[in-house]
Amino acid sequence: LKSFKNLYLSPLKDLFERYFDNNILLVFLLIIFYRFSDIVLGPMAMPFYVDTGFSKEEVAIVTNAFGILMTMTGVFVGGLLIYRYNLMIVVFLGAILVMLTNVAFAWLDTVGHDVSALTVVITLDNFSQGVASTALIALLSRLTNRAFTATQYAALFLLATFPANIMKGFSGIIVDSFGYFNFFLYAAILGVPAVVTSYILLKKKFTPSTS
Repeated sequence: LKSFKNLYLSPLKDLFERYFDNNILLVFLLIIFYRFSDIVLGPMAMPFYVDTGFSKEEVAIVTNAFGILMTMTGVFVGGLLIYRYNLMIVVFLGAILVMLTNVAFAWLDTVGHDVSALTVVITLDNFSQGVASTALIALLSRLTNRAFTATQYAALFLLATFPANIMKGFSGIIVDSFGYFNFFLYAAILGVPAVVTSYILLKKKFTPSTS
């Protein structure tokens, strides 16, 4: 019982106590919805490329040539911005970029089989994910207490991924029912709560910090 308290209850109690009076509900909502948009879209990306007429070779070439490079660029830019500016500014920026990228997928659906358009979308998608991932990792890290780093980070990361992974199981059903264009708009809308909550926390000058 003592081990259970030390391993689980004490870290969670510490988290609530440190942020209970400091917008903890908004923080939890931000964490839940921050990667919701791109996680829900993820499983449908490759089926979309194939249904649009892109060959696996075309997708692989664009992904390898631009996707990986832009992900690394996004991580670098995200890290640089966090270093130079307020973390919540970068969190807010990442939320906007991820949401807008899903709108770009909807645009690609209207364009059709165009490798140049595919390159633009994959470039934007990977750059956005690089920035957003860096911002999320930094946010989760700063929310944790050094005395409970592993447990608190694991709990927050679960909060950031589990609900979205449940929802992505319905992505195929939504595509079959409403088509890719509407699905991508739906995925973009799922990013709105992250944009709103990060903006509110930014305006409140919320500053997560380790203890």
